[in-house]
Amino acid sequence: MNSYLNETDEVRNLRNRFCELIKSGASPAMCKLKFWAELKNAVVREAFRKTGESAPPAALEPFGVPRARELTAVIRRLYRQWDAGKLTDQEFLDKAHAVNADFEVLLEYDKVSDEEMMRYHDEYSSSIEAATETVCL
Repeated sequence: MNSYLNETDEVRNLRNRFCELIKSGASPAMCKLKFWAELKNAVVREAFRKTGESAPPAALEPFGVPRARELTAVIRRLYRQWDAGKLTDQEFLDKAHAVNADFEVLLEYDKVSDEEMMRYHDEYSSSIEAATETVCL
């Protein structure tokens, strides 16, 4: 953590990238709005984390959360990293749970089709099951 606000590196990096984006003036307004929503979500999550809680989906901006198919791809990528030994069991589980929190935001705002939901849950549950089986062994 760094700065007088005790912000996390994630929030500081997002804030700095957003400021650079605004200064450059080269990106479309929708990109700026999406980036602003990502930054807002990071700040909200950080605030809740400091109180020992996780941010409820209603407190987050769905526009700042990756789409369901992107979250499915992230779970696959995390699983491959875990399977290759690049992530510990706990690191994998922590990151997968964070991705699932984003998915819960999309569900809360009804931004997921039935097909996307089935695909995500299949990927998530099989990955988590594999990781937790090795933890329990």
